[in-house]
Amino acid sequence: MSEVSVLGLGNMGSALARVSLANGCQLTIWNRDPNKATPLIEMGAVLAPNAAAAVMASPVIIVCVTNYAASHSMLTEAAVYLAGKVLIQCTTGSPQDARVSEAWAHENGAEYIDCAITGSPGSIGTPDAHILLAGQETVFRKIEPLLRTLASDLDYKGEPIGLASTWEMIYIMHY
Repeated sequence: MSEVSVLGLGNMGSALARVSLANGCQLTIWNRDPNKATPLIEMGAVLAPNAAAAVMASPVIIVCVTNYAASHSMLTEAAVYLAGKVLIQCTTGSPQDARVSEAWAHENGAEYIDCAITGSPGSIGTPDAHILLAGQETVFRKIEPLLRTLASDLDYKGEPIGLASTWEMIYIMHY
């Protein structure tokens, strides 16, 4: 069993996986295109054959894909395995997307944290990494040590789930 599964190996998902591996995390990965997994497998990650297997492999699931529709589509096949897991959603979207995703996760027995990563993939694991988070504080505190390996600047905004994406929009408007 892995400590964490990362679903989605685009630029940001791969960065999250690389830094997790570099910090000694036992990691399972999955992506629609398995070729993107090769460098991470060489670093010690285990490639799951599908999203459901990736969810089954770990108590903590990090999702970082194109949009919430893609996330939901991918996780639907794995929904039966989400009970008792922590789902960390790092997919960019609106506050409403976050609320719908949280409700779906809870309906499937998972705890849920919504993230907005404000930096580039290259910032992950460096002092420049900044992640906005929202969700139940007890869940945030439980996964905080893991998240601190990805970004020392964790900006927990509170329990209302739409706060991370709302603050991300504010940052975008000001920069």
